[in-house]
Amino acid sequence: MLIIEIKHPCYFIFEQTFCYLLIFKHLAKQNIQLILVHYLIFHHHNFNFMANILKKFLQAFEPEKQTLVKKKLGFFSDSEGILNRYLREKENWENHLQNTKKFILQATENKDKNIAVILGSGWLLDIPLQELSSIFQKVYLVDIVHSKQVKHKISKIHNVELIEHDITGGALEGVFDLVAKYNTNNRQQLDEIELINTNFGLPANVKPDFVASVNLLSQLDYFALAYLKKHTTFCPISLGEFKEKIQKAHLSFLPKQKSCIITDYKETVYKDNDPKQLIRETFLLKVKFSDKEIANKWKWDFDTHKSYYAEGNTFMNVMALNY
Repeated sequence: MLIIEIKHPCYFIFEQTFCYLLIFKHLAKQNIQLILVHYLIFHHHNFNFMANILKKFLQAFEPEKQTLVKKKLGFFSDSEGILNRYLREKENWENHLQNTKKFILQATENKDKNIAVILGSGWLLDIPLQELSSIFQKVYLVDIVHSKQVKHKISKIHNVELIEHDITGGALEGVFDLVAKYNTNNRQQLDEIELINTNFGLPANVKPDFVASVNLLSQLDYFALAYLKKHTTFCPISLGEFKEKIQKAHLSFLPKQKSCIITDYKETVYKDNDPKQLIRETFLLKVKFSDKEIANKWKWDFDTHKSYYAEGNTFMNVMALNY
């Protein structure tokens, strides 16, 4: 246990102590556990001030934890994998990418043009960025990670801002914490993970005029479920219910009448590109949309090199709708 005792009536010492705590934070990486920071204050007892300092200290850990969560769940390697697949399938992806861009721009019609939010911006392959930045006063691109290449590109556009944020509403960190406690007496159940509307990582007072969920809905649960399957023994029914919870939460976070959704909803694998030789068909969504809600559908030639599934070529069925 590490105990820091401060016996001083002057408040400036707290800020100095915070700097020391940042040093101890790095020492903690060397397996020195920082369990308790205890202030003994004489002469003055400003508990609100103490609480604020402790809050700062705890917040200092957050970026490192978020990075650890992303690394453990595989987001950094997946981001590179997406780009590599695109480079292999560039011609085959073109129709899907253009359809996505076209629908996003169509969905901006009849919307106020102050703030646009793009969820799942990724490598910007399917985002009509130049058009959006000229239409809206401010564009926020939100994803769990942003590559160095994307950061460099965005730095040249004055009204576009990147936000790294867990769009699931906390499912990723919730699963990470659940797994950490899984074999302890404090074991948590999946239905105890609370998903919270965090305004997509934007300041609370920022209200978007347009939000696009781009090829994202079916993927929101992927990393969380993969991590759970690897480290826990939750049954398929429980995992399916958690998948549904994440997808429903995402829909509830989108501002109604101001959003659009582009998502794959069915994955099909054919032998040798032959539609008559179906190997596998997987439905990707736990939420349903009526035919009246769906504005457009198309097929995405996702993998024609058998690198996704060795037994055949993979195609995604995609739908787009205003929401």
